[in-house]
Amino acid sequence: ASMRILATNGNTIYNAHTSYGAVGNGSTNDMAAINSALAAAAGNICYLPALTYNVGGSSIASNSHAFVFQIPANTCLWMAQGAKLIIPQQSSSSDFRVILLSNDNTTVVGGEIVGDRAARLPSNPDGYYPGDGVNIANNSGSIVFGTYFHDHFDDGVYIFRGSVNPVNF
Repeated sequence: ASMRILATNGNTIYNAHTSYGAVGNGSTNDMAAINSALAAAAGNICYLPALTYNVGGSSIASNSHAFVFQIPANTCLWMAQGAKLIIPQQSSSSDFRVILLSNDNTTVVGGEIVGDRAARLPSNPDGYYPGDGVNIANNSGSIVFGTYFHDHFDDGVYIFRGSVNPVNF
C-alpha cells in the first residue's frame, strides 16, 4: 500500500496551488482551497508544492474533535519537501486537529505541520485543549510517512481506536 501512494502512474494528481487557488504565502488562509483540492482528489493524490500554507483563521473552533482537513478514503495528501501547514494562534479553549485520518487507506506523505504551542502556553497553563498535527481515528490502512511535526500544543500524531464525531469548520 505504501508504494502505491507515491506512484503517479494510474493516479491523478490534484495540485492545490495551481488548480485550486491555495496561495501558500503563509498569511492568506488556504484552508478552503486545500479542502476543495482534497475533495476533488478523493481516491487519488492531493499535492501541495513547497510553499507555506496558513490553514486557519484567528480561531478555528471550540468544538470537540474539530479538524481542518479530513482526508477522503483511499486518498494521499502529498506535501513536497519544504511544504508547510501552519496554524495561527488559536484561543486557549480550541480543541482541534490539523488533519483527521478517520477514513480507511488514507495517507499523509512529507512536508511539515507547525502548531501554535508557543502562542497558547502562557494563556492556558493548566487547561487541556489538544492541538494535534494528525489524529488517526478508528480506521485501517492509514500511513503517515516522512512528515515533520513541531510546536503542537498536544501531540504531533495521536492514534486512538474508538468512536469519533468529527466537526469540520
